[in-house]
Amino acid sequence: TKTCSGAVTGTMLDKVLTTMDILNVLTVGYYLDQCVETTVRALADLGYRNFLISDAVMTATMKRYQNTMENIVGVYTRAITTDEALGMIKDL
Repeated sequence: TKTCSGAVTGTMLDKVLTTMDILNVLTVGYYLDQCVETTVRALADLGYRNFLISDAVMTATMKRYQNTMENIVGVYTRAITTDEALGMIKDL
């Protein structure tokens, strides 16, 4: 159950990822400028290597999407496309 704006605070996500020795996280979702951004920042703060799937996130307007991407990409996350993510998974 998610009770906060992100997927990390108030959930067991960090504990589950740590227990499974997962260090790389692919992030997708709606409301990039709210829930997704909060999740990305929290994951970065906890030391995860986060990949934001740029064509699998959106928010209410393109302006908000672009502003948020400028704020977090290269600082808290790396932006990749779905095709790039699928390639990464295939190479595992």
